[in-house]
Amino acid sequence: MALIGAGFPYLRHQQLVGSLSGGERSRLLFVGLTLARYSLLLLDEPTNHLDMLGKEELAAALNQFEGAVLLVSHDRNLIASSCNRFWLIQDQQLSEWHDFAQVIELMGAEQPSEKGVASVQPVAAESHNDEEELLLALCDLESKLDEDMMRKPKHQKPTLQTQWRVEIAQLKQLLGIS
Repeated sequence: MALIGAGFPYLRHQQLVGSLSGGERSRLLFVGLTLARYSLLLLDEPTNHLDMLGKEELAAALNQFEGAVLLVSHDRNLIASSCNRFWLIQDQQLSEWHDFAQVIELMGAEQPSEKGVASVQPVAAESHNDEEELLLALCDLESKLDEDMMRKPKHQKPTLQTQWRVEIAQLKQLLGIS
């Protein structure tokens, strides 16, 4: 039942693991980890050798995992979409943060604008070609907000929720939606 729930139909249950894609292997790994009922996962660069779909599936699996995850990664999108606490080691000092944007700022790096890393930026009409793009952006942000709100409170990201709400309001204003 767990395999079927993870998107592996019964006809594929005899398939060799070596023939699965990176994303499918990732899903299969999390099925095993979920069934084992671990309460803590230690992951070191889990997105290495995963394609984009595999990375998205890994992020989704981490968000559904009920235990704690200690994640070491250079993949900023995975970090932003899966983590709610951040530890930064800088000048032999460990500090804890709850806002990924602040950590990026402290590191002196530019925050990526890729999907999954929210930043409050004014949404200008000229940055979108048409109403369809605005609607797609609105649906995407509302979906992210809904997904985060469905998490347990201790796993939610209030800072990102606030940013998403601001961006949603800006998009609705551009679209003339109340």
